[in-house]
Amino acid sequence: MTYAESAPSLATGAAGLQKPFNPDPNSPVNTFENPAFAYVAKLSTKSSRVTTARTLARVAKFFGGELASFRWQDLRHAHMQAFRSWVADSFSHATANRWISAVRGVLRMAWRMGLMTIEDLERACDIEKVRGTRLLRGRSVAAEELARLFDATGQDRYRKRAARDAAVLAVLYGGGVRRSAVIALDLDSFVRDEAPFVQVVGKGNKERRVYLPEASAEVLTAWIEVRGRHPGPLFVATRPDGSLLPDRMHLDSVRRIVCKLADRSGVKRVSPHDFRRTYIGDLLDAGADIVTVQALAGHADVTTTARYDRRGERTKARAAQLLNLPERRGR
Repeated sequence: MTYAESAPSLATGAAGLQKPFNPDPNSPVNTFENPAFAYVAKLSTKSSRVTTARTLARVAKFFGGELASFRWQDLRHAHMQAFRSWVADSFSHATANRWISAVRGVLRMAWRMGLMTIEDLERACDIEKVRGTRLLRGRSVAAEELARLFDATGQDRYRKRAARDAAVLAVLYGGGVRRSAVIALDLDSFVRDEAPFVQVVGKGNKERRVYLPEASAEVLTAWIEVRGRHPGPLFVATRPDGSLLPDRMHLDSVRRIVCKLADRSGVKRVSPHDFRRTYIGDLLDAGADIVTVQALAGHADVTTTARYDRRGERTKARAAQLLNLPERRGR
C-alpha cells in the first residue's frame, strides 16, 4: 500500500494508516521490532520510561492504534501535522512539545532500526514547535508556613514517624530536592561534614552534591539516630502503628506527608515541588548568584533557574502602584 493510499486526511486523524505488522502485543518479535519500545528502553530513568510509555500509548491511540503493535515507521508529514494540531489545541505548549519530541525520538529510532528512510524521517519530523509561555505553577512557601509545617511533625503520636517526616521536609526545603530524588537517598548519601550535603541523583541520571544548611543537617541526624545506622534507604516506610519497615518509602508517600502536615497545621494547599520552588527563590532573594543556584538545583540551563526568580515580579508589582486612576465624578 502506498503512502497516498494510506495517508489520513487532517480532519479524520489517522484512520487510513496501514494495519499493524504484528497484532499480537505479547509476541517477542513485536517487542524487539517496535521502535517505540526501543526508544523507551534507552531513557535513563524509570520515571521517564513510565511517563514516555504512557504518552506514546495516547499518541498511538490518536492514530487509531495500540502502543505494542502500531507501525510508527508509517507516519509521514501529513500525519505529524495532524498530530501537532491536536496537541497544540489540547495541551500547554510545553506538554505539546514534549509529546512531539517523544514521537520524533521514536521516528529516529525507527530510522536507526532500518524501518524508514532518512528522507521519510526528515520530512515527518519537519514540523514547527508549538509556541507559547506559561507562568510557573505552584507557589512559594512562606517562612511562617514552613515553621508551622515543622511544628506539625511534632504533633504525631509516633516519635519515629515524626522524626522521619521532619527529615523529609528538611531535605525538600533545605536542599530543594525533587521527591523522586528524596526517596532514592541511601544512608551513605548523607555526609555530616563541616559542610553537610546529600549526594543526589537527579534528572538525566546526573549525580551531584546538594549542600544543606546546618539546621537541615541537624534534623537529618536526629532522624538517623531513630532510624539506626544500618545500610539501606535513608527514608523508610512505616506501619500504621508508626514502627519502621525496612522498605524504601514510596514516591507518593512524600506527597501524602506534605498534605497531612498542611492539613494538620492549617497551611493552605502545598505540594512537594513547592519546596523546591521556594528553595530556589529564597536563595536568589538572599543574594546567591544565579549560576551557583543553577548548580545547586541541578538545572541544565540557567534560563530554567531564572524562571524562579521572584525579584522581578515584586519590581513589577511596585511599578504598578505608581499609576493613579483619575477620580470618578458623580453620575
